[in-house]
Amino acid sequence: MFTRSGIVLIADCAVILLSFAAAFLLRFDLHLDADSLDLIGHTWAFVLVIYLITAYVRGLYRGLYYFSSFPDLIRIAQSVGLAGIASAATIMVVRQGEFPRSVLILHPVLA
Repeated sequence: MFTRSGIVLIADCAVILLSFAAAFLLRFDLHLDADSLDLIGHTWAFVLVIYLITAYVRGLYRGLYYFSSFPDLIRIAQSVGLAGIASAATIMVVRQGEFPRSVLILHPVLA
């Protein structure tokens, strides 16, 4: 039903979104109020798109199926770092300081 690349893409989306939610949970001591849920609801799409585009541009989906090597690890770290910076910049522009900055730091670490 699903191709291997489709399954990898779905898994990547799940990891990105779960780590985003986990960053919020860690920031707010495992308790999310309505404002936090509203922030997640307004920003998750930006984060997901930026991370997936960065992963594609950095070539993460080329050799990930059969083996992973040290260069693959370097590409993953570069992709996550670049996506973290890009999503932080986008969210800070869109949300104009309403977003907790600690989540912007925690998310790439968890992803």
